[in-house]
Amino acid sequence: DGVTYSFGIFYLEFLHYFREGKGKTAWIASILVGVTLCSGPISSSFVNRYGCRPVTIAGALLSSVCMILSMFAQDVLTLYFTIGIGTGMGFGLIYLPAIVSVTCYFERLRSLATGIAVCGSGLGTFLFAPLTEWLIYQFGWRGAMLIIAAILLNSVVFGALFRPLEAPKTKKQPLTIE
Repeated sequence: DGVTYSFGIFYLEFLHYFREGKGKTAWIASILVGVTLCSGPISSSFVNRYGCRPVTIAGALLSSVCMILSMFAQDVLTLYFTIGIGTGMGFGLIYLPAIVSVTCYFERLRSLATGIAVCGSGLGTFLFAPLTEWLIYQFGWRGAMLIIAAILLNSVVFGALFRPLEAPKTKKQPLTIE
């Protein structure tokens, strides 16, 4: 979420580089946030079918690859697809399984664990805003995208750490005929 909610920092860079209107340029971040948040039903169906681990890994790979592809964009329309739809869908595939896995791992302190997990969104935004600004200043918007794509690949590792839960063992009851 840190990347998503601090993505507006790229706005001025895109505005100057692509020389498009403010509204057309603002759609990039709007599509990113919209697709990320609206991908919940798709992400949940994948989690039900494949589990949290592979869905998170797929989302991390998708978001990173699409962020890298964005470096080569020659127009705003391309960014609608690479950042808005591709990276947005990737983020949606990361976010939902992360929350679901927390609720599955913690029974007794589920509310606290979920609260801490959701708090990561705020912390990520707090950290990524100045980091993104610094990366753009040091490396330009394309270099910043590449570095952020590399950072996103860490979610592959985090996704791999989601261990599948074993179903609770039930005591076998002897069969009785009455």
